[in-house]
Amino acid sequence: MSEHGATNGLEACRKSVGMTTEVMLRADAEKRGWSIVRRSRELGAVGVPCFVAPGVPGRCEIWVGIGRDSDELQGGLEWQDGNTHVANIRGLAQGGVYDRHGEPIGNSVKTGENNCTISIKKDSGEYVNAWDALKTYISAVYSGFRAGETNDGRDLERPYTFQISEERSREEVEWLDLVRGERVAIIGLGGVGSWIADLVAKADVAEVHGWDADKIEAKNIIRMPGAVNPDWIGKPKAVWFEETYREFRKGVFGHQENVGEQNIEQALSGITYCFMAVDDDEARSIVCSAMEDVGIPFVDVGLSLSRTDNSQVYGSIRIVNALSHDAAWRKAIPQVGQSGQEIYGRLELPDMGALAAGLAVQSWRKMRGQMLPGCALECLLYRLETDQITPRERGGSQ
Repeated sequence: MSEHGATNGLEACRKSVGMTTEVMLRADAEKRGWSIVRRSRELGAVGVPCFVAPGVPGRCEIWVGIGRDSDELQGGLEWQDGNTHVANIRGLAQGGVYDRHGEPIGNSVKTGENNCTISIKKDSGEYVNAWDALKTYISAVYSGFRAGETNDGRDLERPYTFQISEERSREEVEWLDLVRGERVAIIGLGGVGSWIADLVAKADVAEVHGWDADKIEAKNIIRMPGAVNPDWIGKPKAVWFEETYREFRKGVFGHQENVGEQNIEQALSGITYCFMAVDDDEARSIVCSAMEDVGIPFVDVGLSLSRTDNSQVYGSIRIVNALSHDAAWRKAIPQVGQSGQEIYGRLELPDMGALAAGLAVQSWRKMRGQMLPGCALECLLYRLETDQITPRERGGSQ
């Protein structure tokens, strides 16, 4: 809690209320599986369950404007247009956030492709500070998600082509709901991306889009999940992905293109989350920059391997997470060129691809609140030779 230097009774009261509200919000976030994030000019809740479109459950981010060195509401951010008593909701599918009956929440002030700015007035009086405002907006969005839900999941619709007959409790339905509205893009279907695609396709997401212009080579089959038929050699990876996974689930789309400046708008249209699994620095920079601009959260996966004189392998896996409109990835992702990927490309290590994919998918589940902690760490670095994972905390998160 920042000290403002004021000593009058009103300011002391505001500080007291703000501190109480902050403690309450952080405790509630820990209990319910989302996280509170503070930046220099924004205070937000990341991973709050909501309806990202009418009837489409998912997770969103709720942000209010805040002073650089205080808890007072401020209105100098671009999305605020000078208004202080508004919130920006991100991670949406259609530029609006809705309740369980399909009605929009709050009064719309401004809309974007994956976000909206809304206004909600307090029942009485003004917001004491940013914590008080954030509490009100979280309550409105989360109440809209929970209102009228049933006590069991016997009518739960799942994306698979076969029936899973187990009934679900209300808590289990809500857990599945955290990602059911997700429309995921996987950029690169190689030794890591194909494993990510396999794991995400087995989650209850709405859509999975795989992008890759390459064709399957014999060496690729050794690295890919499952027992891939050798008849696929010489055929597009994107076609393999779509035809294979459409056999057991809906919403699978393979795109026989690499993503770059020429098609970045098409690739990210309607997407709510992205996995980057490419070994090209230029392509990575283009796509990550575009996702930062439009507010799509993502995870980037990197593999770097070397060999000792007696050919033993060592190296690292790097997992970098980015929230909506978050530039931290620019420092966390090194520009390494092909130095660490050439050796990996010559080795047949499906276990490495699967391990990297598993860490990446777990980071996504943490960011969406299905796993603790409620928000993924900014960067994880796993060293093969030491079996150690070195985490780096996201700046300002708890």
